[in-house]
Amino acid sequence: MNAREHNEDGKALARAVRTALYRKKITIAKAAGLINVAEATLRTWLHRGHFSRPVIARLANLLGWEESADELAKKFGISWAQSRSSMNADEERISLEQVLDFQNRLCEKIDGFSSENTTGLCRCFEAMGEGDLFVFSSLSVMPLEFDRVRWQKFGRAVADGIANGGTCLYLFPHRDLIGEYSEEGIWNYDDMISDQAFQSGAQLFRKNVELHLTDKLDWTEGRAEEWVRERLIHHTYKESPFAVPGFAIGMFQTRRSTGNVIRRMTVRIPTDLGGVLFIPEVEREVFTLRFWKFIRETIKALISELPEQEKAILEKVDSMLKSEADAVLWRREFERR
Repeated sequence: MNAREHNEDGKALARAVRTALYRKKITIAKAAGLINVAEATLRTWLHRGHFSRPVIARLANLLGWEESADELAKKFGISWAQSRSSMNADEERISLEQVLDFQNRLCEKIDGFSSENTTGLCRCFEAMGEGDLFVFSSLSVMPLEFDRVRWQKFGRAVADGIANGGTCLYLFPHRDLIGEYSEEGIWNYDDMISDQAFQSGAQLFRKNVELHLTDKLDWTEGRAEEWVRERLIHHTYKESPFAVPGFAIGMFQTRRSTGNVIRRMTVRIPTDLGGVLFIPEVEREVFTLRFWKFIRETIKALISELPEQEKAILEKVDSMLKSEADAVLWRREFERR
């Protein structure tokens, strides 16, 4: 049996899995959660027809199949020995670069903003790896992943990205800024979230991510806690040009093999107006660049007042954001005006 024949046999198993999931009314997203893998990873396995023994065993258990992994492999003609390179595909992930390029093509296709609600965001988070970054900032909106109800689909996607080495930075308003924007403040806005709510939400989410790592990767609590401490970061800002009640701004960043930075901005707008929007790349100079500058200035202000350990973590984030091309663009577009 050659590699191509093996791949076709694997796809036959993938078709059987898809059919069984459909008959049991189990979505791929739900199945991924039940077998403890990222949704994007399971979709990749089903598309390519690449499965390892543990994966087949978990799927068989989920679907109520009585055969063992080896029995199913024999049934579908899968040869473990000849598919060693294919089995390594279990470890392959779609990169954040690929996902962001897809989002950009989608924006170009519709000539504007694209909206995928939480599905597109989940794909971005699941694709994150070492060196990839996500930044969230809002004046009055809690991140979706902090919601306990959304943990199964959305929170786990963020946790998977962190497990893969991605970094998430959450910037919340300082209590003094919240006071300015409160009911008696400049916006006359009476639906502000307290500083305590932001902090408690972040701490609960951090704990859920740590538990996810100990369960999924079989890490010790100490190792999971240290890993998450360096990659799941939350701080407050005292001023922001993006502080608009009801809106939430996000930014994904990765780098190509050439070192060039790729960024994609998201905007979560009030529920009655829409969902989560991916901003097209054409808007980068007028929006993404300003947000990039805001993040770096906020980090600079925080570093000046934080203890050494927390300062080192933010300095690492700042190093991810450094880009001479962006610095030149900023000077050309804004400082000369």
